[in-house]
Amino acid sequence: MKKQFCMFVLSGAAAMLSLGAAAQDVPTDPKYGATEEERRTNLLNLSFFNEAYAAKDYDTAIPLLQDLLVKAPQSSENLYARGVAIYGQKAAAATSVAERNVYVDSILLLYDLRLANFGDHPTRGKGYILSRKAQDYLYYKPADREGVHKYFKEAIEACGSAAEPDLVTGYFKELVDDYNNDAIETEELLNEYDRLEKYFETDPTPEKEEAKKLFEQLFIASDAADCEALEQIYAPKIAAAPEDTALIKKTFLLLARGKCNSDFMIQVGEKYYASAPSSEVAMTLAAALEERKELDRAIKYLSEAIDKETDPTVKANIAIRIAGTELSAQRAQSAASFARQAIEINPESGLAYLMLAQAYAIGAGNACSDAFSKQAVYWLATDALNNARRLLADDASQIESIDTQLAAFRSRFPSTEDCFFLGLKSGDSYTVSCGWISGQTTVRER
Repeated sequence: MKKQFCMFVLSGAAAMLSLGAAAQDVPTDPKYGATEEERRTNLLNLSFFNEAYAAKDYDTAIPLLQDLLVKAPQSSENLYARGVAIYGQKAAAATSVAERNVYVDSILLLYDLRLANFGDHPTRGKGYILSRKAQDYLYYKPADREGVHKYFKEAIEACGSAAEPDLVTGYFKELVDDYNNDAIETEELLNEYDRLEKYFETDPTPEKEEAKKLFEQLFIASDAADCEALEQIYAPKIAAAPEDTALIKKTFLLLARGKCNSDFMIQVGEKYYASAPSSEVAMTLAAALEERKELDRAIKYLSEAIDKETDPTVKANIAIRIAGTELSAQRAQSAASFARQAIEINPESGLAYLMLAQAYAIGAGNACSDAFSKQAVYWLATDALNNARRLLADDASQIESIDTQLAAFRSRFPSTEDCFFLGLKSGDSYTVSCGWISGQTTVRER
């Protein structure tokens, strides 16, 4: 240890000799001092400080740091970063709460001084400094919830869209914790959720998308999206400002995320859709109506959604949804029509073929007038189901269900005797013409 101290003294002396012997090399930049003498002294102390920091001789470094903060506060950005690290080490080693608090206060003061002297730095300016201060405040003073909220808010506002995703989600996690501990009201959490959500929509990046998932998971886990609470808060607001489209949109999205399929959600959704019709809103409304078993109203919105949609893949998926809803309503002909529409858009859609097969099976009883034709429809249904099986081969759960349905369909095929009397045998080509159900298929016997 003594040898290390000697080396430090010798290196410091060498620096002093070097500066003294080359006065012409002293910078003229006033950030080091007003006069040549002050600049020489401050540069020497800055050199001593950096060496003491590198040697982890913090007791030597602290007086030098304090002196430089007064006499040359703009001399070095590292002065503040290293100062925070030094006081952090001292706080960790403190033997009393009072001593620790002194070091923590020094850390916070360093951030304020850095902000005053380097707040306009192009990349490590106000937002960067306040972000670090907020995170350190949480680390050192987690019990001061008001202070935690204050400093995180200041940091996020200063950073704007450039705020680090971890900063935003970290702050929201603290809010959720406070909500779960009854430290803040539901409305405050909802307002902050709404305010912070906009950050993820500005200049989206893969990091933001990943952080957004955590952000939404935190919100859902908080139970703040309770449907009754949302209605209690937002129903009076909408009643007071029924034409406020921004408020209506915000309320609808919150209700939708909370899966609130209430009368209030439908009313708000319909108001929003009337002001800003889109396939996305229509589908959200339809999903809520389907949950309420209001299938006709759900189909109305899905039909409007498919008309408004321009993306072929999305359009096909909407057609499949309508087909499924029509099947639930026992409207097989309409279900088949939308399933065929989906297949026309996307011939590789296994779900569309699955819907078509089920529509044929449900419709056979009503569409056909004679027993053989009803049984022949199951050939067409099997063809569709085989296509579904081929296209959904990677989905084990679907394959199991399809195989069960195939066995049921085969049990409905015409018998060998029925086929013989009509001059048909297995493998023959056959045209089904049974009301709205028609198509070319192959004869198969039960």
